[in-house]
Amino acid sequence: MSEERKRILQLLADGKLTVEQADLLLAEVNRDTGRRQSPRRLDLSLSNLPSIDRARLEELKHIGSQVTAAVSQSLGEVRRQVEQQIETWSSGPTTSTLSASTEVSLPESVQTVAVEARNGRIQVTSWDEPTVKLHVRGQVKAESLIDAKRVLESSLQADRSDDSYQLTIAQSKDGVVSTNVDIYVPRKFGRLLCKTHNGSIHADTLEAVNLQADSAYGNIWVHEARVERLRATAESGNIEILHSITSDCHSVYASTKNGKISVDGIATALHCVGTATTVNGKIQFSGDVAHEFDDPARPNHARFELAPSTSDEQETSDASATRVVESYITLETRNGGIRVRV
Repeated sequence: MSEERKRILQLLADGKLTVEQADLLLAEVNRDTGRRQSPRRLDLSLSNLPSIDRARLEELKHIGSQVTAAVSQSLGEVRRQVEQQIETWSSGPTTSTLSASTEVSLPESVQTVAVEARNGRIQVTSWDEPTVKLHVRGQVKAESLIDAKRVLESSLQADRSDDSYQLTIAQSKDGVVSTNVDIYVPRKFGRLLCKTHNGSIHADTLEAVNLQADSAYGNIWVHEARVERLRATAESGNIEILHSITSDCHSVYASTKNGKISVDGIATALHCVGTATTVNGKIQFSGDVAHEFDDPARPNHARFELAPSTSDEQETSDASATRVVESYITLETRNGGIRVRV
């Protein structure tokens, strides 16, 4: 096959010639070959083809420009996608925020538990079992659920002895993001210390000798608890003590820098005395709470007392038969109000 034929067929295959144009060129090549002319190079320029008019040429040029632009745009899109994929590969495996949980069981000999967590709440309650159980749930940056559980368990920094257990949960933006801790203790438990950063503390139906709750940025709720000594402190958050100052209670200390303090449901069989202080706020009393303000025109510091209610029969009975536990209550806030109600 001659070089001219090859070139014509190649132009046809590339779409640069129509079938009709290729037929004309091949016919011209055949005529030249039949006349046995001296070899000469055939000019295959489209402009020399008499069968193609100028309008057709302009149309072909326009189509070619569109094809070139489309190909350039497609190549640009492909390039961007490849660059994004390379960036993803270079940054390592992708991670997601997954939920994971783990449990810690402690023997009956443990009578002191201290837990410190960040970005999450701590809830403590009593149950009928003789042992202590901690249930930790966390949001973890990991590639799989198995990895999330492993990262959560490795974040538990524990210090344990025969009668005490201290737990600190380490957190980071690439590991454990937040945690919620549920603590179950036997009734009449010894000592509990709960501390959170950016989280609340809930003590619900708890029976313990000593409860210390400290929240940097979060509320503290103590509901239906029976605690001998209660200490609740917050950097910024409200403190609510509801039906938890009972005849078993010896002392209550509640302090917050930015938040309200509410004490409700003090046991009527309890003889308690206390003080309430606020810098920017108002102090309110309701029920049978005797109180006195240092400055009635500016009620931001007061002393109060709640005497036990006794019947006439009890008043005339032997004093040793009536056992009244005295309790001391201290309530302090810098920016917020204080409310005390029986």
